[in-house]
Amino acid sequence: MPSNNLIPKNDFYSGFLYNKLFDPFSNNMRDLICTLVPENTKVLDVGCGTGYQLLRMSHKIKAGVGIDLSNKMIAFALKQQAKKGIDHLSFELANADDLSQFDDNEFDLTTMTMVLHEMNTKLRIPALNEMVRVSKRLIIIDYAVSPGLFLSGCMHLIERVVGGIPHYHLFRSYLKDGGVPGLFRKIDLRIIREETALMGMVRVWVGEKI
Repeated sequence: MPSNNLIPKNDFYSGFLYNKLFDPFSNNMRDLICTLVPENTKVLDVGCGTGYQLLRMSHKIKAGVGIDLSNKMIAFALKQQAKKGIDHLSFELANADDLSQFDDNEFDLTTMTMVLHEMNTKLRIPALNEMVRVSKRLIIIDYAVSPGLFLSGCMHLIERVVGGIPHYHLFRSYLKDGGVPGLFRKIDLRIIREETALMGMVRVWVGEKI
């Protein structure tokens, strides 16, 4: 079971404010992920935030579990789930690098949206290994590593100004890791599909075990 010493991590915008300010800008990305998720599947969403992704695909999946380290995000997701009357989803507080509450291959696929670049550098590989353990396929959406000079400048500006210095350092370490493709190579995951979002600044990678 996950550690009982789990300490929730909340930002000032967690929950309602995130849903109003950030979720609306992710509609295209969320819809793209929905098209890549087969019908009647069981999905784990790591770093689920407000539950926006699972709620958006709830009409086509058999079951879904969302985990996040923010208890404010989880509380908001549960409230939205109850409001919409959806009973085949669940949301819980958990660490991405410790999914011991789930069995091997318990899920058909695991999704993660704009989380890897803001994770502690030492936790990225453990988190991905856990995701690979509990599911057959991964769908990861995050920043492209080399989107061109202009878009690269936009990425750095966003992460530096909006995220602050600590967040920006994590973003730079993500780029140093080679982004999602580089991290996939470290754990022997092959990319079977790649899509572009937000004018190329963000990409979606579908990975499977080699």
